[in-house]
Amino acid sequence: MLTTKRPRAALAAALATALTATLTAGLVTVTAPVGAAAEEAPGTLRIGTYNIRSDRTLQQFSAAVDAFKPRVDVAGLQEIGANVKNHYLQEDRDWGYYRPPQIQQNPVIWRRSVFDHLGSPGRKGYYRIARAREIEGKTGGLERKDPTFATVVRLRDRASGTAMSVINVHLISGAVKGGRRNPERPRRFELFKRQMKGLARLTRDERAKGYDVYALGDFNAGYKADFKWRRRPLPFRRFKAIGFKSMWHRVNLDNGGTRNDAYIDQVWNETRPEATTVAYDIRNSDHFPAIATYSMPEPPAGYAPERGSIGFRSASVTSAECHKPWQVRDRPMRFELEGRTQYGYATVETSGTAKEGVDYTVDDSSLYDGDPDTNHIDVLRIPDVDREPHETFTLRLVGTNTDVIADSGTATGTIRNDDGDGIRTPDECRK
Repeated sequence: MLTTKRPRAALAAALATALTATLTAGLVTVTAPVGAAAEEAPGTLRIGTYNIRSDRTLQQFSAAVDAFKPRVDVAGLQEIGANVKNHYLQEDRDWGYYRPPQIQQNPVIWRRSVFDHLGSPGRKGYYRIARAREIEGKTGGLERKDPTFATVVRLRDRASGTAMSVINVHLISGAVKGGRRNPERPRRFELFKRQMKGLARLTRDERAKGYDVYALGDFNAGYKADFKWRRRPLPFRRFKAIGFKSMWHRVNLDNGGTRNDAYIDQVWNETRPEATTVAYDIRNSDHFPAIATYSMPEPPAGYAPERGSIGFRSASVTSAECHKPWQVRDRPMRFELEGRTQYGYATVETSGTAKEGVDYTVDDSSLYDGDPDTNHIDVLRIPDVDREPHETFTLRLVGTNTDVIADSGTATGTIRNDDGDGIRTPDECRK
């Protein structure tokens, strides 16, 4: 969950180079002049939002994500409903991932080398911004729209010590037309009003708790038209009332858009970004990614990011090889962990005669889920009926911004084979 320190001068030079490249390539809109980036500046935060259309294949989705990640430090994604796509995001252990089970499509991802994960507000880890309502269906009649939830993730920037709250939303479509209420869909507009009211309340509440708040996502309301008409229920007026500015504030929006010719994908914060980007070269959706680059404050005098610690409390675990998937699922080989796991992060390397992906799989989600109550690694055996000897594997912890506790960095597992005839079930698998 945490950070490599970012040298200030190096960051400034890199940002200047990046801004020059984007101007030359013609792929982005830049709000700050190139010369401004050459100053001795504090670190930067690149925060993005990207709606990757839900009907895209896994191959298209992975190509979009792989092109997007190098350009951001933290981001909100929308329309990511398929489990296989969420699993793809979780497979990259250098990136944190959070999406409450109740929210099927809007995860937040972040660089674990840059941020500590501070958790999410409340017991449930999400926030309802609007209740369920009946709205106009896209093909006629009425349909029930489930409650609208926002994904909320709290992070600490390790370089500056800044505590942040990232709020990711996807608001109802078809409610706003040209910056005003769509007269053909009054029910949708009423829901949109409630969503925006709830989002503004959530943003204000998170700020009151001391977080630097970034509200982002697919707002389904173009900023240019919203700024022109300034209707109270829409994002510009709602956020202005609490002192927030859009990433598109004072940007020339005469050409382009994040979807068609509208800037509906937005990031809001109390400050204006140093630069804004639309990545027109990433073409794997009907939206283009929107990226805002913000300055981060200098750390307080004497500040040093916390280092974590981690180690295995369980040095070895032995289990029988079971025949049935449910026997394996209900009885994982559990390796308990200890240490200051809320700081830094660790990954797991495997070795041994038992092969990962053939004989077992590793669930190390507790290393990055930010939940202090789930400090363990689970190994799930893959059932088979082959006759073979006992097999062993070794798990080794590799820490980043965290110290592996001496003599506790490895653990060994043994998978005892039964008689291999596929009929007799080991006693412990029957329990």
